[in-house]
Amino acid sequence: MGSNSITSLRHASPFRQEASLGSQARIVELLVKKYGVEPDKISPTASMADLGLDSLSVTELVFDIEDLFEIEIPLDDAEFRTFGEAVVLVDRYLGAKGD
Repeated sequence: MGSNSITSLRHASPFRQEASLGSQARIVELLVKKYGVEPDKISPTASMADLGLDSLSVTELVFDIEDLFEIEIPLDDAEFRTFGEAVVLVDRYLGAKGD
C-alpha cells in the first residue's frame, strides 16, 4: 500500500471516515494497552518499527486485530508498513464484512 491509501483515508465519504476513525481509535487503544506504544508516537505515517514493533509483534498485532474486529485477514494480505496502512486494511475488511 502506498500514500494513495492514506490519501483515500483522508478523502473518504463521511460514513467511511467515521468508520475509519472508530477503527483507528480501537487500534490505537490496542497498541497503547497491549504493546506499550506511547500515544504521541502514533500517526498515519508512523512505521511499525517507529512504534517499537518487530516482525513478530506485527504478526501478533494482526491476530489481535482479527480478534478485536472479528475479521479474518489472509496472511498474504496482512502486510502493512505504517499505522495508516493498517487502518486502511482493517477498514477494507470491515467494509467487506458489512460493518
